[in-house]
Amino acid sequence: MIRRDEILEVFAKLREFIAAEPRLASFLPAADELHKQAQAFAQGTTRIPPLTLQSSDAMPDRDSARAIVLIMSKLPALDGDETTDLARAYATLLGNLADGITVAIYKSYPEVVPRD
Repeated sequence: MIRRDEILEVFAKLREFIAAEPRLASFLPAADELHKQAQAFAQGTTRIPPLTLQSSDAMPDRDSARAIVLIMSKLPALDGDETTDLARAYATLLGNLADGITVAIYKSYPEVVPRD
């Protein structure tokens, strides 16, 4: 069973990193919303809405992109024994992460996004 607190920790680190980097300011609204969604998920919510805030469509530099990918790489995989509702909620949270941040990284620096 995935540990929701581990997921929240990753989203907290992501938000903290983005908030500390002025050049990533356009990503902060999405990072804030993602963090709030991760908090709700950690508290037991299985209904995660689609992301309402979108980030800039350009990642400002490769180093930031790599750092964000490294943070996101700590997100745990599903074990396979999760309920359908839990798996669906986590998938929505990950989809929101992709929409809010990963897409910008892929558009700007596709080589830093692992594909395997």
